[in-house]
Parts: sequence; C-alpha cells; structure tokens
Amino acid sequence: MKKSIFSLFCLFFSCISANAQTIITGSVADTTQDKAIKNAVIILLSPKDSVLYKFTRSDAAGNFVLKNVQPGNYILMTNHPYFADIVENVTVDAKDVAMGKLILTSKSKLLKEVIIKSGSPIKIKGDTTVYTADSFKVKDGASVEDLLRKMPGFQVGKNGELKAMGETVKNVLVDGEEFFGNDPGMVLKNLQANTVQEVQVYDKKSDQATFTGIDDGVKEKTVNLKLKNNKKQGYFGKAEVGGGTPDNYTNSAMLNAFKGKRKLSAFGFMSNTGKTGLGWQEAEKFGGGEMDGMTTNTDDEGNTWYNITRGDDAKEGIPKNWNGGVHYSNKYKGDSLNINSSYRYSKINSPGFSKTFSRTYLPDTSWGNNSIANSLNSRQNHNSSFTIESKLDSNNTIKFVNKVGASIKEGNSNYYEENITSQNTFINNSTQKSSSTSNGQNYKGTLTWNHKFKKLRRTLSTNIDLTINHTDSKIFLSSFNNYYKGGAFLNKDSVDQKTQNKSDTKTIGATFAYTEPLSKYLSLGVTYSVNQSKNGNNRNVLANDGTGSYAKKIDSLSNDFDFNKLVQRTGVNFRWVKKRVTASVGSAFSFNKFIQKNNTKSIRQDYDFTNYFPSANISLKLKGNKNLRFGYGGNAQAPSLQQLQPIVDNSNPLSVSIGNSNLKQSFTNNFSGNFGWSKPLSDNSVWSNFTYSTTNNAFTQFNTVDSIGRNIYQTVNVSGNKRFNLNADYNTSIGSGKKKIGFGFGPNIEFSRNSDFINGNKNVNTTASYKLRISLNKYVEDKFDFYLDQNFGYNKSSSSINTSSITKYWTYTGWFGGSVFFKHNLSINSNAEFEYRQKDPRFPQNNNFMTWNLDVKKYVYKKELSLKLSVNDILNQNRGYERNFSTYKSTESYYNTLKRFWLLTFSWEFTHNNKSNATSTNTTTTITK
Repeated sequence: MKKSIFSLFCLFFSCISANAQTIITGSVADTTQDKAIKNAVIILLSPKDSVLYKFTRSDAAGNFVLKNVQPGNYILMTNHPYFADIVENVTVDAKDVAMGKLILTSKSKLLKEVIIKSGSPIKIKGDTTVYTADSFKVKDGASVEDLLRKMPGFQVGKNGELKAMGETVKNVLVDGEEFFGNDPGMVLKNLQANTVQEVQVYDKKSDQATFTGIDDGVKEKTVNLKLKNNKKQGYFGKAEVGGGTPDNYTNSAMLNAFKGKRKLSAFGFMSNTGKTGLGWQEAEKFGGGEMDGMTTNTDDEGNTWYNITRGDDAKEGIPKNWNGGVHYSNKYKGDSLNINSSYRYSKINSPGFSKTFSRTYLPDTSWGNNSIANSLNSRQNHNSSFTIESKLDSNNTIKFVNKVGASIKEGNSNYYEENITSQNTFINNSTQKSSSTSNGQNYKGTLTWNHKFKKLRRTLSTNIDLTINHTDSKIFLSSFNNYYKGGAFLNKDSVDQKTQNKSDTKTIGATFAYTEPLSKYLSLGVTYSVNQSKNGNNRNVLANDGTGSYAKKIDSLSNDFDFNKLVQRTGVNFRWVKKRVTASVGSAFSFNKFIQKNNTKSIRQDYDFTNYFPSANISLKLKGNKNLRFGYGGNAQAPSLQQLQPIVDNSNPLSVSIGNSNLKQSFTNNFSGNFGWSKPLSDNSVWSNFTYSTTNNAFTQFNTVDSIGRNIYQTVNVSGNKRFNLNADYNTSIGSGKKKIGFGFGPNIEFSRNSDFINGNKNVNTTASYKLRISLNKYVEDKFDFYLDQNFGYNKSSSSINTSSITKYWTYTGWFGGSVFFKHNLSINSNAEFEYRQKDPRFPQNNNFMTWNLDVKKYVYKKELSLKLSVNDILNQNRGYERNFSTYKSTESYYNTLKRFWLLTFSWEFTHNNKSNATSTNTTTTITK
C-alpha cells in the first residue's frame, strides 16, 4: 500500500514537471546565400558559470529543437567549423521559444572584410609587463613616444625623458637588441607607433646574471619594442625639409630596410631650432666645456644634480647640430649567429647666455651671489658598437661586445661673479675669461661564455671586461679679482694660467659563476670575481711669464697622481623558483687593496679592507594578474681620483676646491619594492614602487669661507644620509561607449636628508616633495585625440644651520597634446608645456610660463606626402629657468632659449612591405549579438 501511494506521488510530480518544461526551436542559414546549414551545433549554457545544459544539431533543412528546457535565463551559442560563432541571451518561461532564423557568417568572408583584434591590452608575464600596442589608439604617423604617452605606467617628460612604473628607463631595445647603440631618444622619436606589436617593460640584468639567475646587482629599467612581422619585410622611413623665420631650419631623414631578422637603418639630422635629434640622456651632455666649480644641489623635486657655476650647463643655449648614423643587425645559421653593429656621429655648437642669483646661509649671516655668463661651446662625438653572439652548440654560447667612442670639445666663456652682503655692498667680485679644448677616447669590451651541463640547471659562466679611457685637455684662464671689507676696497689679485690635464683609466676584470641544482625548486650559485683598475691623472698648471708664453710651472697647483685598485669578490646565492614564487638570498665578501701614489711628492698610501654585501629578493605572482616584489642590496663606492688628488683647483678663483687623499669608500643600503596589477576588461591598472636608501661614509663637502669671501671646499665622508621615494599610478576609464575617456592619477613622494659642513659647523639639509599626477586622454578615429598630463606639487627645504634658509612653495606643471582631424587628410595639431610655481621673495622675478605650439598639416598625396605650417611658442613665453636648493644655498638660474618662430615643413612618409613574405597572427573570432 505504501509503495502504491509513493508511486502515485512520483507520477503526479513528474507530470507537473513535464508541464513546466518547454522547447526552443529555430533554423540555421548562411548569410551569403541564405542556404540551410546542416549539422550546426546549438548549445544551451548556464549564464552564471557557462556550464553546458543541453545541446542539439541542425537537420538537413537547418532546423533544430531543444526539448524539455527548464524556465530561466540561458546563453544560446551556435557553432559550425566553417562559420563564425553566434552568441545570444535567451529567456525561457512557460511558453515555447521560437528563435527564428539564425544567420551565420562565413569565416573566409569575415577575415576579408573585418579586422579582428585579440589579446589583452596589458599582461604580466613573470617580471615582464607586456602592452599590446594596437590596443592604444594614436593618430596616423605617431611616433613610439606618442604611443607610450597613452600607456598606463609610462611618463614621458617635456624633454623626452622616459619613466616606467616610476623608474627612469635606461635602455630602449628593438626586438631585444640595441638600436643605434641603445639611444632611447633615437628609437622613441623616429620609429612609428604602427610598427610596434608589443611594448615590454622589465628590469634588465647583465647577460651573466640573466643566464645564471645569480643577482649581481646590475639592474636597469628597460623597454623592448617587439615589431610586427609584416613591418619586418620591406622598407619604411621618413624625410623632412623645413625652413622658416628667423632663419630657422630642421632637416632630417631616416630609412629602415628590414627583411626578416635583418635590420638596416640610416639617419641624418640637422637643425637650429633647439632640437638635438639625440636621446634625452645624450642631449643633456651637449653643452661641452670643463665642469669647474661643481656644487651638489637639489632641484624642485628634491633630486641631486651638479651645478656648473661657470655657465657651462648643458641646458643653456640654442644649439645648432648635425648628426647621423647607420645600424645593421642580422641573424644567421638558424639564429645561431647574431651580429649587431652601429655607428653615430654628432656635432653640436651651442652659444649660451645665463644669469644666476643665489643666497648662501651661515649660522649668523647670509649673503648673495650673482653671476652672468656668455659662452660658446662645441662638441663632436664618434660612437660605434659591434656585438657578435654565437651559439656554438646546444650547450655553449659565446658573446663579444665592443664599444668605441671619441669626442672633441671646444669652449669659450666670459664670466662675471659677485658676492654681496644683505646691505648690497661688495664682498668680492671676479671677471673671468676662459677657453678650453678637450679630446677623449674610450673603449669597452666584454667577452662572455655560457655553458650548460647535461644536468638541468647546472651551469658555468665566464665574463671578461676591459675598459680604457683617455682624456687630454687644455684650459686657458685669465681673471681679475677684487676683495672688499665693510664695503670698502681691500685688495685685488689676478690669474693668468694654462692648465694641461691628462687622465687615463684602465680596468680589466673577470667573473666566474657556477650554479648547481639542490632540489626541484632550489638552486645554489657561487661567484668569484677579480677586478684591477689603474687610474692616473697628471695635472700641470703653467703661469704666463709676461711674454705670452706659458712655461713657468705652478707647483702648488700641479700634481701627478695614481690611484690603483685590486678588488676580489666571492659570494653564494640561493634561488627558489616554484610556480608563482621566485626568491633569492645571498651574501658576498670583497677584499680590497687600494694604492694611492702622489708621484710629485713621492708619497704612497696603502689601504686594505673587507666589505660585506648581503642581498635578498622575492617576487610573487598573485591571482588576478597581480605582481609583488621586494628587494634589498648593499653597494660600496670608492672615491674618484679627482676627489682624492691632493691639490688646489682654482679654475674659479672665488670657489676653490682641494682634493682629499684620506677619503674612505661609501656604503649604501638599498631597499625597494613594487606592485603591479591590471584588469584589461575594465581598463583598470595600478603600478606602484618605493625605494629607500641609507649611506654611511657618503661623500659630501667641507666648505670654508675665508676672510676675503672665497669659498674653499673639500670632499669628506659623512654618515646618516637618507633618501626615500614612493611613486604610484592608477589608470582607468571614465564613462562608457563613445563617451569613454582614459583617466589616470597617482602620488609621488620624495624625501632626502643630507649633511655637509660650513665653517666647521655640521649642516643637515632635509627636502621633501609631494606631487599628484592627473592625466586624461581620448582618441576618436578620424575625428580627434588629446592627452593631458599635469602635476600638482608642494616642496619644502630646510637647513639646520640657519632657519632663514627654509623654503616652501607650490608648483603646477604639465603637458598637453591634441589633434583634430578633418576631411581631405587635413589636421590641426597642438601641444603645450606649462610651468607655474609660487614666487620666492628672495629672487628678482616670478617665472610662470607656457610654451604653446600649433601646426596645420595637410597630406597632399595619400598618407605619404604632406605640408605642415607650424608656429612654435605662440605666446612668446618660452624661457630657460631653474630653481635649486643645496644644503645651505638657494639658487635661481635664467638662460637664453629659443622663442617664437614658424616653420614650413615638407614631409615624405614612405613604406613598402613585401606582403608575400609577411606573416600574420591567426585569431579566433566570435561575433556576439
């Protein structure tokens, strides 16, 4: 009886369930001929987890039926091998669902008519962040520099300096190799964005460290541009001829002929518009002249720099430059032989004019220093590099790198300097005239052999380095110096001398590294290195004997000095690699022998000491495309020969330096960490990093102001210097659809504590900088694009020696670029750089300005030939200006720079690809209704 009742209940509920279920019907046809498609698979998926619920196939007439479907929401996907998928959302209730006719598109037709892009915009692969270039829209003809401005985590400065994840980029490679001797600006400004497939960012280690996995402390932030396959077949380039008023010109040409792995490139550049055509790091050096009277300073952001007080600062002047070069690289024998070579020549003439106003603080007083400089500097450079790498067999690789350079510098300067009291009376003044010539040659060669044993992760690597540098310079200096007391003239002196300086450095070293696997995840590394360096500097100062001949040697200013080093270092390193974790810990000891020889006085000093170098690093690849890294390392630095050589340098009679042969080497503890996260589907990404360092026996200055107001300084050691930097960058998009705008922001915090001495008193200087970066960008194809990058900052500097030196001020700086596109290949393009800062009452004027440039560009033949009319500095506000703070001195400098001018430029952008040899990337295509 109970079994009968139970059976009746089951029959009753199964009837209810059957009545609650329904069916889905439809048919499948071809979009081109409207023919029925047989054997198409119709799949019903759960929308929450895409789990398969039901499926069926279409019959010969293209019809299909899905029976007994429970009410609810589903995803209906139609699939066929020869057609693109269709995905639709379906809601099922008590009624049957008729889907009607589902039209499928042939894949062959789709590939002909539609460009399909796949892949995430940003990926994290181990320690490398990869950007898919085509995911970031730029205008036609845009450079790689324009492309990087659109990518989260990158910052391109107004002078072209590049930062990635808050760190300065040292190397820009093309397909993993140097391009024109690894000049970042050469690549960023001259390669077009549409040639790039991926942008890869990582910390480049030495070849030996990359092979063995043993950290040797060499890391440089590096960007690698992976080119598209179809851009490696054929040739492309750009040529420009431009002229305008007042007598300005810019002419350039670059040709690239690529065929598979062979790259052949050449370029030429000449201009007098202030553009150097060089990478930003090299452009910073173009001013020439001897760097006399160096003082360590801190700029608006708290960065340490060197102020050349005699007007030779490389940022001054309006340069005229000529430069060119060739590059060749190729791979042979199935990629077992790789050759990379390049040559570059540059010549830059730079006339300059500058004014400097500064204030110096002592415990009980302060005074002003003003200077005016006129200079003309010229510099020629020859640089070549040649690399050959050969895979001898599957276990052995040998690599030989050669870099040779030569430079010729010439400079002339007229310089006036005065020191005045707070009552505007003279302490002293000096009128100086100088001329200089300098010739330098350098060579660096590296030979690396890597061997893999049969046992996995057992390796042996040998590295040999040879470096040779030679400099020969002559400086003629004449100066007339007046000294005052209480505002009244006291006495005067003069200098008329010739300085001959010869400097030679020869360094040879070898490093051996062996790795041994201890377990599946753990490896042991052992290293030994030996390095011998010989440094010599022969300085002869000759006085004018009254007849115009410089034959009388000034013994107190002349010296022949040698500084030789022998360093042996040995260490062990343990490395753990397992799934998402990579960690290493190690330590090393170095045994140092320094020999200082004062050949002039026949004095020899020997030093023997031992250093300890601990290191630790850990990298975690977290879920959700996140990466977290921490690191620690110790680093020792020996004093330079110029700091040690115990002679007086009176190149600036009012600021005299003295060498210190008793200097010790410094040791710095470096802590760092960074975090990266990206979520491509929502355009979200976060990059952040911090660095913290402390230095013992840091090199600083011991300054003495004598009774006639001269500053006499000497390098000494001091402990307790600290530096901290925190940088973060968050990027996302605002709005949706056509109204979507890229948005980014991030803070930057810098803090430093440095010590020096003034008249026997220890002075502690602290600087702090707080900045907030906000950026906006948008691109609408064939309509417009724009990019805005702005920084809001607050800066503070104070010195313990005198509270009057406390400085507080805000800054607002930024860069804007935008274009509007019209019909008939016409566009209007504009960019602006702006700098605003709170006025300091101690300096004569405010320095807020904006440099606004505008051009109208018209393609007169396809997208190849164009005319461009441009106006630079429309508001005529451009100016050379810097504000700097040292430990006890504040300085503002003004220098001449190019103001408003216009150019008419004719450009030819050419490209020819051998499409028969080009390869394309296959993609999987899904069309969603």
